[in-house]
Amino acid sequence: MIGRGESQGMFHFVTEQLLKVISANEASVWLLDTSSQRLVCQDTCEGPNFKHAIQDFSLERSEYPDYFAKLETEQHVTAESSSEVVGTEPTGMRPLLSPQGTHSDVAVGLQMANALVGVICLSSTKARHWQDDEIQFLLALASQLQITLATEHLKNAEKQLAEVNTHLDQLVRERTSKLEIANAELDAFAKTLSHDLKNPIAVIETNCWFIRDQCQASLPEAMEKPLVRIENTAKRMRGQIADMVALYHLSQKSIVRETCNLTEIVKDISDNLSTCGYQNVQMNIQEGLVDSASSELLRSALDNLLSNAFKYSATSEAPQVDFGAEVSEIDGIVIYHVRDNGVGFAMAQADRLFGLFQRLHSSSQFEGNGVGLASTKRIIQNHGGRIWAESEPNNGATFFFTLHSSPVIR
Repeated sequence: MIGRGESQGMFHFVTEQLLKVISANEASVWLLDTSSQRLVCQDTCEGPNFKHAIQDFSLERSEYPDYFAKLETEQHVTAESSSEVVGTEPTGMRPLLSPQGTHSDVAVGLQMANALVGVICLSSTKARHWQDDEIQFLLALASQLQITLATEHLKNAEKQLAEVNTHLDQLVRERTSKLEIANAELDAFAKTLSHDLKNPIAVIETNCWFIRDQCQASLPEAMEKPLVRIENTAKRMRGQIADMVALYHLSQKSIVRETCNLTEIVKDISDNLSTCGYQNVQMNIQEGLVDSASSELLRSALDNLLSNAFKYSATSEAPQVDFGAEVSEIDGIVIYHVRDNGVGFAMAQADRLFGLFQRLHSSSQFEGNGVGLASTKRIIQNHGGRIWAESEPNNGATFFFTLHSSPVIR
């Protein structure tokens, strides 16, 4: 229900003016309680020799649905004798005033945004005809009151909005502070990774080299395999640390979009891969693919996707990798894809694809640290896009990605 506030003075002004200008026994203003759907009296002004505790009453929509419907659809509702009814209901406020012998009333609904918010009512103890000029005066006051109510409603809404904004500002400050603390902790962790954790690995690698240097050809065969395992483990740990640091720095980079020719970027990456042992892979690239993105980060993401596609399809009889795009029929967003005919994977494992250090194939089958797809996902998400994959074992895999959260007007 609209609160009384500044409008309370207007309510009393309206009821007083009505009784000064129009011959009636009582004037009242009612507001609708939207939660209970009851009209509740806000102010009443009574003529001489007329006393009625109308402010103790309310009128419920469920009890008088026809009357409420007329207030919502008609300019005014009148009853000019005690015998008049609206359907099977008593009209106006007669259920409240009939104990005092009220015979006639006229009511005008107050509306806001085409919804009933209240009513102004005039009542008389005598059966009478309400004149056109009286009704016009009632309508004029109703119009003024509607403006007052709308203004107060707007002020309340502005006040609530200001309170919400103040609360949101406080939340932003708190979360910004927490984010700054988290970033500082991440920065410290990255420094620990790049410096403190490298030292023990360097010691392990140095000692392995020292053992080989000292033993040379006399290194016992029983020590060769354990030593190789230690060397390989240290090398893998060094690589993982480097990848984690790179992933951290990647997350700190802001996205500065520029026009990128994805077709040319993919051609360049494909040419580089072809010189690195993948000459037998057939590459099909859709022409004319241009979008806005961070050129550096997009190249990194495409390099990861294409490197995986070349790597996992290289063992196929006729390895093939496709890069292209299509516009989604659902939301109009451009969806890019990298498709290969390689070893594929089971979709039951798809949720592990983009996890850090998660691998679906052993390192003895295919090299890698399990960081590339995690980095790619971070890049795509930082662009406001998403990435997903579809595959079947031994039937290749297709990685889909978008660079925007909504269609781009070109």
